[in-house]
Amino acid sequence: MGRRTRRLNPAAAFLVVIAALVLGIGVSAAVTGGRSVNPLTGLQQVVAQLTGGRTVEQQDLYAKADRVLKQAQAALERHDPARARDWLKQYDVLKLSVLMHDDRNALEKRRASIERQLAG
Repeated sequence: MGRRTRRLNPAAAFLVVIAALVLGIGVSAAVTGGRSVNPLTGLQQVVAQLTGGRTVEQQDLYAKADRVLKQAQAALERHDPARARDWLKQYDVLKLSVLMHDDRNALEKRRASIERQLAG
């Protein structure tokens, strides 16, 4: 015999939703230091804190730029300057203007270091 399905009445479902919102507000307020009473804004702030303040687009772009620079550095270590330059060309076409200022600066310092190694 199968299990009998159970349905939640609408009033109980409503109470569950309200409880989830109240808990969500409490958690987001606790994590963000009480700066937000809007659960959506609070959730966005929590996600931003967990991701270093980056959006998903920024995270993906940063990760791609990081991979490209690592490949360029690896090519240098293999004594393959032509391949390192190819990787830097790929880096240069990335639209890094959407990145946070600190991320962009850190990547540019790494790129400049690779460029100096190529010149030296």
